[in-house]
Amino acid sequence: MVKVAPGEHVEHSISHPDVTISISKGDLLARDSQLIIGFTDTFDTDTADGVVISPSSVQGQFQNRFYPHLLSNLDADLSAALEHREITSCETRENKSRGKLARYPIGTVAILNLPGKRIFCVAYGRMGNDYIVKSNVDDLWKSLSRTWEAIRQHGNLQPVAISVIGSEMARVTALNRESLLKMIILSFIAHSRERIVTKSLHVVIHPNDFTDFDMLEIRAFLRSL
Repeated sequence: MVKVAPGEHVEHSISHPDVTISISKGDLLARDSQLIIGFTDTFDTDTADGVVISPSSVQGQFQNRFYPHLLSNLDADLSAALEHREITSCETRENKSRGKLARYPIGTVAILNLPGKRIFCVAYGRMGNDYIVKSNVDDLWKSLSRTWEAIRQHGNLQPVAISVIGSEMARVTALNRESLLKMIILSFIAHSRERIVTKSLHVVIHPNDFTDFDMLEIRAFLRSL
C-alpha cells in the first residue's frame, strides 16, 4: 500500500520482505533513526575554509551537529572504526597538502556508535589531491551494497535514514537526483530480498532540492516494485 501526503511524502510497504520505504522532504540529521552518511575514500573531515570538506555538505552538517568543535573526537572514532580495514594506498604530504593521507577501498563502511544511534559512514567517492571528489555509478552501487551489508550485520533491524547520496559531493553526473534516488531504492530492495536489512528505510530529500523530484513519478515507481 502506498500512502501519499500531498507533495511532500510517499510511503510504500512491501510484503517480501516485510519492509517500509518512505521518501520525504526534511532534515536527515533530525531523524530518530540510524543514519547513512557519505564520506570519501580518505575519510577526510577538515571543513576549515571549505577546501577539503564543505561545511554545507551532509557530511559537514553531520560533523557540526554531532561533533561540534570536537573534530579530534570524530577523527579518533573513525580511526577506531577503521583500525582493521584494508588501506589501499597512502598519499604523501607533498602530493596532498591538507587532510588525511590513507586511502581505503570504495565501499568501506566505518560505523560510529553514538548515544542512541549508529552512524554508517560510507566511502563512496575518491578524494583527489586537488580536493575534488569523484565517483561514478559503479562506485555508488558498490558502496550502497557494502552499506546494506554493514546495516544487516550491525543495525539490529532498526530504522535507517539516508539522503540522496551522490548528488553533490561526489558529482555522479551520469544520473540526475531522481535517478539516484531510484538507484538507492533498487539497491536496497535487491539486498533486502536476499536477506532483510532493516524493516524501515527513509530517504530524506533536502528542501532546497525538493523541486528536482516528481513525487507522483516516485509514487508510481514504488508501486512497480
